[in-house]
This record gives sequence, structure tokens and C-alpha cells, in this order.
Amino acid sequence: ALQGMEDALFAPDFPNNAYEEHTDVNSLINYMLVNEVVRNQELGHPKSTYCYKEANTKIKWGPLWDFDWAFGYNESNAYFVKTNLLFYQGNSDTRPGARFFSRWMEIPAFRASYKARWREVRPQVAGITAYIDEKAAWLDQSQALNFSIPAATPVTRNKSYPQLINQMKAWLQERIIFLDAEIEKM
Repeated sequence: ALQGMEDALFAPDFPNNAYEEHTDVNSLINYMLVNEVVRNQELGHPKSTYCYKEANTKIKWGPLWDFDWAFGYNESNAYFVKTNLLFYQGNSDTRPGARFFSRWMEIPAFRASYKARWREVRPQVAGITAYIDEKAAWLDQSQALNFSIPAATPVTRNKSYPQLINQMKAWLQERIIFLDAEIEKM
């Protein structure tokens, strides 16, 4: 099933072939949007990219997994740095995952569905800061214990937990504004 989907995506007659026969496009769009919102670079490699297929169904995408290269990670132990898009038409990133996911953006109907889904979930995504505040409070005791163990201290050890939470929220708020503009251009 995966080979058939990949063959269709990179066939000479693409996108005028049966690529949609292989995957649940709505599932793929949701998967890509979540990873784009948090700028999860894992999919570019691809690492920690999961999909599944039940008998007589199309490939579905998920579960979501492994976000250590997300949230603007700059490959040098800093988060909330990078802001560019991961998946877009004309992406020159040659890594297999980047080529695979960006290839979908070459399809006008896919881009239109992607844009429509973004518009649909955008209000929910905008509420992410309230969710972050809720989970930050819930994790407060655990994070304090984690920061007290030198070997478990993250690379962000010079920042307090509230600073990191505020940095994450600010990055995400800017990311949503950025995605609004970029997705509208698609």
C-alpha cells in the first residue's frame, strides 16, 4: 500500500493518476497540519512518521509522535527559533520525508482542501494558549522535580518554567499568524 502510494506520487503522470486510491486524504491533511502548526521537523527525515491501514481501507495517518524537533527547534538545542514552512509547493528540501509530504502540495485540489481544513480548525488552534496554561499548571510540580535533577535538566536550564511557557505561547501565536498568511497564498 505504501509503495503504491509513493509510486503514484512520483509517477510521470502525477497528479493525473490514482494517488487518492491509496490514502485517506483528510487524515493526511490533519496529520500534516498538526505537524506544520508546531513545525515538527521529524517528518522531513522521515522519523517518527506513522500511518496504518486496516483491511480493505486506505492508509490513515497517525498517531502523532515525537515532537523533540518541533516548536522552532534549531538543531542546536534551542527552541522557538525557526519559523519557516515545512510543506509547500516547490520545496527544495531533498530529504525523503520533505519530498514526500511537499509532493502533495503540488496538487491544486489537495492545496484547496488543506486551506479549507486550516480555516475550519483555525479557531481551535488559536485557543492553544489556554490549553498550554492549563497543562503548564497541571505539570508544575513535575517540572519542578525535573529541573532539580541536574542530569534531567533540559538545554533550556537557564530559563524558568514560566519563561519557557511564555516563550512557547508567543512562538505559537506568531506561528498561527504566519500560517494564516502562508496558507492563504497556497
